[in-house]
Amino acid sequence: MLIVNGMIGAGIFGVPAEAARLAGAFSPWVFAICGLLQLPIMLCFAQLGSYFTGTGGPVLYAQAAFGPLVGFQVGWCLYVGRLMAFAANLNLLVSSLGYFLGGPVAPGLRVALMLAICGLLTLLNAVGARGAIRSLGTITFLKFVPLLALVTVGLFKLPLILREPTPTIPHDLGAAVLLVIYVYTGFEGGSVAAGEARNPQRDVPRALLAATTDPDRAAAKRAMNAMMTMRKIDIAAIEAARAKQ
Repeated sequence: MLIVNGMIGAGIFGVPAEAARLAGAFSPWVFAICGLLQLPIMLCFAQLGSYFTGTGGPVLYAQAAFGPLVGFQVGWCLYVGRLMAFAANLNLLVSSLGYFLGGPVAPGLRVALMLAICGLLTLLNAVGARGAIRSLGTITFLKFVPLLALVTVGLFKLPLILREPTPTIPHDLGAAVLLVIYVYTGFEGGSVAAGEARNPQRDVPRALLAATTDPDRAAAKRAMNAMMTMRKIDIAAIEAARAKQ
């Protein structure tokens, strides 16, 4: 659950729109390509996870292979990376709330919401590990429900997008790839707490293999493209009707 929840993060909800701007109708293929690029790394982590029973994940693996200095450096890289990822996800969450509030979130309200979210997550962890795991399961479920709903509804609109002209040259493929790679990060976080599992040499590789076969990103991106195309068609129809009046 830790690995799947780490990969199904805010990126899948926030990145597709920007990827569509950077790569156009080619953006669903960018998700598939980045998934293939990340696959060998995830398979390496799956194999490494079958060798160790301790806590640490990448830190433990690097320390065993290259010594404590490299392990220390990897630990700091992991910490800084997770800190920046949490900040990006938190900012995206608060910015997304502006859609329901009818406009951008005011600076004071933004800070208050960020503090409230951080305080709630801290409280969930302070209550105890069992409560934190239960809340993690609830959060994972709440992530999957809108994602599956989006894919289900959006795929019904695929014939419409397939009739739309597809640009042969993406707008900025390099920037789109760098952005989409972020969506496929987070799997390494599940291996950090492997020492707390009953059988980490079995569970960590299985969880990573399950994450590698997760097709929801490309499907969700394809569905989002279809729905964005529908919106463009609706806007074009409205503008044409106004022009005739």
